[in-house]
Amino acid sequence: MSFITKINTDELYQIWKEADRELGNFEAYKTQIAELNEAYNKMKGIRNKPDFTEVYQRVSDIVYELELQKEKVICNKEKSR
Repeated sequence: MSFITKINTDELYQIWKEADRELGNFEAYKTQIAELNEAYNKMKGIRNKPDFTEVYQRVSDIVYELELQKEKVICNKEKSR
């Protein structure tokens, strides 16, 4: 789906803020790659399913952008104090 449309991290942050939610640290995503790969490979019946490495890299790019957004928000909060 992330290939279809650009993910706007500013918009996602605004949605989380309005819902009183906080972005996590993605630690499990970063450290449990083998487990994610295994779970991904268990998903059957998906037409044109891309290779796990391709999907993981695409999601990693999004995670990186979200982490940058989180850092930006934290820096802005510190500056406003």
